[in-house]
Amino acid sequence: MLEFYQSYASYEDLMDLTEEMFTTVARELNGSESVTYQGRSVKLSPPWARLTFHESLREIGGVPSEVFESRDHALAFCDENGIEKSKENSWRKFSTFLWNRS
Repeated sequence: MLEFYQSYASYEDLMDLTEEMFTTVARELNGSESVTYQGRSVKLSPPWARLTFHESLREIGGVPSEVFESRDHALAFCDENGIEKSKENSWRKFSTFLWNRS
């Protein structure tokens, strides 16, 4: 986990800085901008894909777009996929659950 802040920087500035930090660390430690993770080579050189949370759930997690359009669609998705639901579960908790299962 890495967390940092910079005064007067936009989130885009912080994304650029994160890319630069990871690339520099990889190059200094490995002599390359690539690392091996779980047997796969991962290229760290910028630019990285920049996705919103919902875009990542759709593209990586395979969650259909309609799930994000209404509560009824989200509840139907839960029913179809055996996901436990309750009135207390907020949209934020539901989204986090979907991320964790991706």
